[in-house]
Amino acid sequence: MANFTPAQIEQYLAGFSNAQQKRGLEHLFQEQDTTDFGVADTPLTRAYPTGPVFGVANTAKGVTAVEFCADGYHHTTVLHFDGAASKLPAIAGGANLGVGLLLYTLPVGAEVINSSFMSVAITQTQGHINANTPDTGLGTVIASGAIAVLDGNGAFENISTGVATDDCNGDPLEVAALPTTSSLPFVIQQADAHTIYLNVAFNWSASGDAGALLTGTVTINWDLLSAAAAQ
Repeated sequence: MANFTPAQIEQYLAGFSNAQQKRGLEHLFQEQDTTDFGVADTPLTRAYPTGPVFGVANTAKGVTAVEFCADGYHHTTVLHFDGAASKLPAIAGGANLGVGLLLYTLPVGAEVINSSFMSVAITQTQGHINANTPDTGLGTVIASGAIAVLDGNGAFENISTGVATDDCNGDPLEVAALPTTSSLPFVIQQADAHTIYLNVAFNWSASGDAGALLTGTVTINWDLLSAAAAQ
């Protein structure tokens, strides 16, 4: 392949109307250090991170992440529960209670969360909460306190509004959602909480459960805004 001048590269990129595709191609041109793919080390007009920057999954609780990112900015993170170490905190039962599990911590910087998808099942382990239908959502703060729904604190469900499960006996709850606060992306400033929790709340049956199991996946679509955080 012949070498390209910066002007030729810009002319080529101008033919793509899709902004995400254009960013990915421009990033690809910039990262190539070979005369087979353009002029070696030719910088273009904008600074880019050296590569995709990912967050941290809570592997200690059986949560693993599969990450998709082509341009360093636009991410799709799929979080998987292992159904063994992935479990809710102990629920005493016989009262209202909100609990949660840390899933993922976004990288340092400013981000926006565009949307999410849950396919999550809660499975009791002691036979007490089988028929319970907890309010289940995603938020940047872990649920806590004597609550039967997540509405009391917006941060308990600011990524995905709480929805009742069918039961706690292994039937999955499937919810695709825009951020709770509005139909627009949810902006996370550099100083804001970067944690993502699966939260549940209910008036639990007597005796509760020592550690109800979680199976399924949670998908988060998000963008890194602060390129400086990726340097």
